[in-house]
Amino acid sequence: MLSNQKLDSGFTLIEVTLAIVILAGSLTILLGLQSAIIDRTVRDNNQKQAVMIARLILAAIESEEASGNPLPLQQTTAPIDDVLQSILSTPFELPQTLKLEPFEATLLVAYAGIPGVAEEALKRIDLTISWGESNQERLDVVLFIPFDEKENA
Repeated sequence: MLSNQKLDSGFTLIEVTLAIVILAGSLTILLGLQSAIIDRTVRDNNQKQAVMIARLILAAIESEEASGNPLPLQQTTAPIDDVLQSILSTPFELPQTLKLEPFEATLLVAYAGIPGVAEEALKRIDLTISWGESNQERLDVVLFIPFDEKENA
């Protein structure tokens, strides 16, 4: 005798649709995470380059100050090459690993007056390396250089 029973084999349309929705949601989340990781990597790389550029500029300033060529009071916003040329009195060669393209430097040199001491006793150097418009795309460094009375007496 043949029975009139249906054989349940395969998946229903609802099960297939639900599986596709779950897979699509998972894929969207994974792609979003990958995009966030790439953005973070690019931002970290730019910050690392900005730190290297700032170290290069500050080393140039300290080198010139130590050799008796004090940095004049100024406020400059320019590409990195121009800022370095304005600081150094001798030609220089940049490291090949350093990329300068999206970066710009703002250099402010002023006296930081200390109450009860001569105004020229301390020089304040504000250096900002920026590579974009937002505050997260910039590096601010402050350097203080004291006036040595023994050397200049």
